[in-house]
Amino acid sequence: MEQRPPNQNVGPLLQPAALGDLEASIAVKVLAAGGDVAIVLDRDGIICDLAVGNSDLPLDDFESWVNKPWLDTVTQESRSKVEEMLRDASSDKAIRWRELNHPSRRGDSVALRYVAVGAGEDGRIIAIGRDHRHASALQQRLLHAQQSMERDYARMRMSESRYRMLFQSTSEAVVIVDGANRRVAEANPAADRLIGGDASLIGKPFSRLFAAQSQEEAASLLSVAQASSSRTAPQVTLTVNGRQLHATAALFRQDRTMHFLVRLLPAERAEPIIVDTHHRMLTAVNQLPDGMVVTDKDLKIITENAAFLDLVHLPTSEQAQGESLTRFLGRPGVDRNILLENLVKYGVVRNFPTVLQTQYGELEDVEVCAVSVAEGDDNF
Repeated sequence: MEQRPPNQNVGPLLQPAALGDLEASIAVKVLAAGGDVAIVLDRDGIICDLAVGNSDLPLDDFESWVNKPWLDTVTQESRSKVEEMLRDASSDKAIRWRELNHPSRRGDSVALRYVAVGAGEDGRIIAIGRDHRHASALQQRLLHAQQSMERDYARMRMSESRYRMLFQSTSEAVVIVDGANRRVAEANPAADRLIGGDASLIGKPFSRLFAAQSQEEAASLLSVAQASSSRTAPQVTLTVNGRQLHATAALFRQDRTMHFLVRLLPAERAEPIIVDTHHRMLTAVNQLPDGMVVTDKDLKIITENAAFLDLVHLPTSEQAQGESLTRFLGRPGVDRNILLENLVKYGVVRNFPTVLQTQYGELEDVEVCAVSVAEGDDNF
């Protein structure tokens, strides 16, 4: 973290005589330390004089500190630090910087970092303070960022747990196939029972899960799913252990890598499962509790779900379609550029904090996840 260098032009003391006859070595220590505030204390910790070199410090009436105990100028939690610094400055212990908080009339506190050094045989002590607000603000931002990451991680783990529960408990056989090597990446218990018996399917070539006469069709199923621009999932009939299975495959991306989701169903239990995946997807998306929007590359709304209409208080889809998403989402001229730049660069944006504006001008803090999808020459 970048911290503003301490002010080296500390103003003159109000009463220069308060320093007395300082030894040369003591003067060197003071000059080397530098700072935004310089305080001269007697052996009892009473402020004899002070100098302020930073007019930006939000502290009132520095002059009123004179003749007061240094302890009385700090907040309660800093008093023990002051006592320790005074003891260390009066002994031969190595000096170190300590952060002290001073109360202000605004009700908050101002953080300064201090070092205290003994100033001669008469017991005087000099304390040099540096403005620590910038570093404190950065630390607070870092803390908030860490907390946000922890919340995001917790949400991700919860989502993963829900996915695992559904994947493991469904009675339908489902196999996830790696798009690069065509080997089984995951298989749920129903798929293990249907195809592998007691043996695990993970790591095995997908086409070799089936009888020899079906292996070419199994490989073709994945190739067709990858190459097809059709919204209907390709479907074939495969044979395994003497049983016929209806199989469909759909291509999806996860962490920018390709995978296939293959669904298997015994032929004797169902009619051929030629599924209009586009219709199913639209139905599912429209029932999501979170708002979802599809836009063109210029962020013009093409379609949206019911939850989005509720969020922006629009009664019909026709009132949203064709409108710019920036009418409802983000701070003008800021969030749009950031969102588009990250989509172009990474292809995906997760948990982007912004604001949502209803058609009546009401604002609500929201988080946005977005993905860029190419279909032919178009981007969505």
